[in-house]
Amino acid sequence: MGNGLKIGDKKFGFVCSYLFSDPLEDILASICQLLPGAVLYPRNYVTFTLLEEPEEYHWELQRVGKDEVNIKIYLKENDDGKVELVYEELCDIKRLVVAIGKHLYSNKELLSNQKVNRLFQDLQKGIRFMKNN
Repeated sequence: MGNGLKIGDKKFGFVCSYLFSDPLEDILASICQLLPGAVLYPRNYVTFTLLEEPEEYHWELQRVGKDEVNIKIYLKENDDGKVELVYEELCDIKRLVVAIGKHLYSNKELLSNQKVNRLFQDLQKGIRFMKNN
């Protein structure tokens, strides 16, 4: 499965497997963990791993102040165990969350997954909270 992340003019394409987990669920759950209003006790730092044999993508999401999140993605090649930073971007968290919400809303088939739909609802709560604060 081919996926991509585009923030501003910076793009990162990657492949991930559904074999061990649902990558969309992993990404949404992690972003929701950063959002006041989406979860009861938001975190400032979350990590998760997306697998594509023989590689792994380790994601780090770090809140920077009230309005930004730093995204770092590391590629670990299991052949030699080497870990390399392949993507880093500081972005406005509101713009990121709204863009993800719009993408999900415009791709209704993604929302047919019950867990993705629940995470989408949590994301919406976070968006409303950010608009009011």
